[in-house]
Amino acid sequence: MYKRQIYYFTTLAHEGYPGHLYQTICTSSYGAPEVLSLLNYPGYTEGWATYTEMQAFYYAGLDQDLASLLQHNQAATLSLYATADIGIHYFGWKKEKNAAFWSEYGVDDTATVNKITDLILEEPGNYLKYYVGYLKFRQMREQLALENKSFSVSAFHEAILRTGPSPFSVLEETVRDQLK
Repeated sequence: MYKRQIYYFTTLAHEGYPGHLYQTICTSSYGAPEVLSLLNYPGYTEGWATYTEMQAFYYAGLDQDLASLLQHNQAATLSLYATADIGIHYFGWKKEKNAAFWSEYGVDDTATVNKITDLILEEPGNYLKYYVGYLKFRQMREQLALENKSFSVSAFHEAILRTGPSPFSVLEETVRDQLK
């Protein structure tokens, strides 16, 4: 039961508040150009939602060590899916190579590996927008915190939402300017 409750909590953070729903409402309320609704920046949108999902572990009333463990486990799992995605679609991994990859991480059940592979085959590049987007937000936060002695996490988040969906190169420059 406990695992299911955390899953619901982090899913709500990803899809609702402070994830996609909040992201969309904020971007709109800040007066972002309507053309942004036509453009697609999946690394931004899914990266933000995954970033907020990872932060949700720390707001779930869990022991901080447990929250950290769960957050890192979720990030590691996404990393494995993204790596397998690259292996299959870029390097052309066949069934045996993919099975060997998962076996290195303790996933030896053929049915489980086949299910994961089917998910990856259904939508090439899907896991990359979540994982790489998440990493870009974390990297940006860490870098800007190093550059700015008066760095505020809430100001960082507001600057991201105020900027709205955009390429990370544009987002980072705009957020940096807003935090000065």
